[in-house]
Amino acid sequence: MSRSSASHRGPMAALGLVLLVALVPRLLFVALNSAPPVRSDASGYDAAARRLVATGTYAFPVGRALWSEDIVREDAWASYLAMPSNAWAMPGYSLFLAGIYRLSGTGPGRLTAVRLLQAMLGAAMVALVFLIADSLLGRRAAWAATILNAFYPPSLSLAGYLLTEALFTFLLAAQIAVMARAAGSRRVGAYALLGALTAAAIYVRPVAAFVPLLLLGLESHRWLQDAPSRRALTRHALRFAACAGVAAALLAPWWIRNARIYGVFMPTGSAVALPAIQGELMAHGLAVPDETYAQWALPALTGNDDHVYAEKVARRILAVSPLTSEPGVAAGQLGRARMLGPALFSPFTFDSRSYPWASWQIAMQAAILGLAVFGWWRHRRRLEVSWLIAGAAAYVVLVHWQVGLLTPRYLYPMMPLLLTLAGAGVARMVSGRAAGQTPS
Repeated sequence: MSRSSASHRGPMAALGLVLLVALVPRLLFVALNSAPPVRSDASGYDAAARRLVATGTYAFPVGRALWSEDIVREDAWASYLAMPSNAWAMPGYSLFLAGIYRLSGTGPGRLTAVRLLQAMLGAAMVALVFLIADSLLGRRAAWAATILNAFYPPSLSLAGYLLTEALFTFLLAAQIAVMARAAGSRRVGAYALLGALTAAAIYVRPVAAFVPLLLLGLESHRWLQDAPSRRALTRHALRFAACAGVAAALLAPWWIRNARIYGVFMPTGSAVALPAIQGELMAHGLAVPDETYAQWALPALTGNDDHVYAEKVARRILAVSPLTSEPGVAAGQLGRARMLGPALFSPFTFDSRSYPWASWQIAMQAAILGLAVFGWWRHRRRLEVSWLIAGAAAYVVLVHWQVGLLTPRYLYPMMPLLLTLAGAGVARMVSGRAAGQTPS
């Protein structure tokens, strides 16, 4: 057997053990802990999924008449089913839930089915992390990254929440894994698969749209440094055209649907103007108006056109707030900086819990961040590490910095990447210590 064949089979043979290491603690966590309450966004996704099963049409529950105490009202279910289709939130996660509900039914047992499948999805994400680290950082770093990701406490609890992070974190890791594969093989099929994964991730969170630009940056850097590569510009262009073409083809049904409903080209959601407004207000320390949230919206004011409603609300808030003035912009940037520190150094949570600075949770997170920086520094000359792993983590921070949503929940999808770099730091420290103890 050739060495290349052995190296190819090596990580594949280890994946079974990786899945076992990651899946067992997640299943135990699901079995031994009660499910968190289905409230706020989670209640909306659940209702949208049940509507998909019942009617085959998608609409996120928008309007205060449908909600009570941050939960979709069961006594308003008939009114919700009669509500026209909308695009207030991207449909990817609700489609994911609806697929589960078609098998489990929409009774009380549906939540247990979701938790079990999300536990499996979390284990699959750890397996992707192992493949990424194994190809870019080495086998020892891959196992360290696997252990860190498998037992990171928030990653265990994530399976219990009906939130987009459970699916989006997996899809982001899949994007990085395929980009690492594409950077090595440069096969058109890998770029096409990246386009498919990017479309799937956009259906969950639109911030995934520009993740392939990290691969474009890496390939552009190589192209500028390598004279033979410059003669292959057409092949470079074709590979990225395949990625963009597949993504556009898979997103086209959503665009066509939205054009029929709203009469305008709408690539993402109808309320896309509101998250940035909410984030900007939070960065300034200002209260966020209730009408920017689905639970308290009044779309009846615009004839149930939720897009027109969202645009009018955004314009009204901007007209009466200091957000766009020069002092307001500076204050917003300072506010973002103040939000980023706690968001990075708090263990990532999904229930708005905060921890005192003198706690083991903060110490754990600080140690992980320190190891991640050390791991990246030791591998910084490996372009794929800087562009695809560290770059993707930085991208998640920067895009949420831009919209002002710098909270642990929104930043969580980058955490597996930081844990991967931390695994590289652990592996480097262990190998350095072992080398120091080896007799000369």
